[in-house]
Amino acid sequence: MKMRKFAALCFLFVCLWLLFGAAQKIALLYPSVSLRYSATAPLTAKNVTDARSFAIDGENTNALFPTFWYEASVTARAAQKSAIFPAVYFLGSGADCYAATFLTGSYPGAMDARGCALSSEAAWQLFGSNDIIGQEIVLQKKAYAIRGVFQNEQPLCLVGATETAPFTAIELSGTPRADRRGAALLFLTQAGLPPPAQIVYGPSIATGTAVLCYVPVLMVGLCVLNALWRKSRLWSAARRQLFYFGVLLLFALLLPLLLAQIPAWMIPPKWSDFTFWTQFWETAKENLRTWFALVPMQKDIVVKLLLLRFAAIFFVCIFATGAAICMYLLPQCCKK
Repeated sequence: MKMRKFAALCFLFVCLWLLFGAAQKIALLYPSVSLRYSATAPLTAKNVTDARSFAIDGENTNALFPTFWYEASVTARAAQKSAIFPAVYFLGSGADCYAATFLTGSYPGAMDARGCALSSEAAWQLFGSNDIIGQEIVLQKKAYAIRGVFQNEQPLCLVGATETAPFTAIELSGTPRADRRGAALLFLTQAGLPPPAQIVYGPSIATGTAVLCYVPVLMVGLCVLNALWRKSRLWSAARRQLFYFGVLLLFALLLPLLLAQIPAWMIPPKWSDFTFWTQFWETAKENLRTWFALVPMQKDIVVKLLLLRFAAIFFVCIFATGAAICMYLLPQCCKK
């Protein structure tokens, strides 16, 4: 029986580790708000120049900075070998466009239009090695110097671009947690950018998964509190009052941290305002439609697969938590 309890506890810890790991990967892939434009109407060079100029201007009160990027299928040639695979062209922070774990080197610099980084699979296809920093690769008849190699089982290339590239996406880093939508729309207006076809609130998705990770912990905490409350009836009045005060103080300290994770559009200005809840469901449905109608790019595909993995682990984790509670805490909670 003890071995069975120990195995259930170990299984729960493994599930929690996998759950938090999946949430962390989603947060790395979606660090900023993403503005998506149609491939038939990409941003112009003037749009890019004006937005970058405004980003360093004193009127950019939210201190947002844009990274422009787009994806294309390219023909890569190196060492008398060639291959066709996806490439992410960017101007700004490469980590905002595609989070990668580098084996050697790093992303091309923010203004490095002659550098690129290859995935480990692409490096092996073209060079048969990961030790290729400084070597050249030809993409669409243009030579680039390899700045880094990152871990990825799929062939992929991250390439520095110039302001004249046909960008179809903008990553806005630094949006305030309280109102990401308002800050993004304000930046669009002030920078003179056209309205996007779609907006992906990546940090909000990452925050949602991070909050769900604590549901099993909350389940255990509630059961522990229930057991302590039953035992507190046998304590002295002073000790019981001290326990109740400690629980209320802990709740008061944790509540602001929890509310800070919730986007502003999900918190009503007045809880008695019933019209807010109608608008809330409409906004939620619109965000859901946008997510499913999104033309997926490389990192969107990875995130959707991670979300499916997260959902599966989450339900297994809830089951494992329930089993652990039944084995460890439920007998204590039922004692009189």
